[in-house]
Amino acid sequence: MTIEKIVIDYLKNKLNIPAYAEKPEDAPDEYLIIDRVGGSVSDFIRTSEVSVRCISTTMYNASVLNDKVISAMLDIDDCNPISHCSLEEDSNYTDTTTKRYRNRSIFKVVYTE
Repeated sequence: MTIEKIVIDYLKNKLNIPAYAEKPEDAPDEYLIIDRVGGSVSDFIRTSEVSVRCISTTMYNASVLNDKVISAMLDIDDCNPISHCSLEEDSNYTDTTTKRYRNRSIFKVVYTE
């Protein structure tokens, strides 16, 4: 199972917010997009940088959702096979072309294969 799938399933269950690997055609007003933006492997231990974009109807709502994601992700090490998760970046990531409000957080996730 890929780290993206693990994080998507975890956040869907933990936050009860729709989460996807890419934007769905009929996107709801509020949802998450999860993708891996980097990583490495050494002796069966993987380290991945995982981006979580929080999309919502207002800048405030996107920020509140992002705070919920951060809290949830910092507890993801309870989820097998993840042993550690830390916040690497947290920023406003509003899409000015589509006028969609979003925040983005990047997490370093350590797990075994």
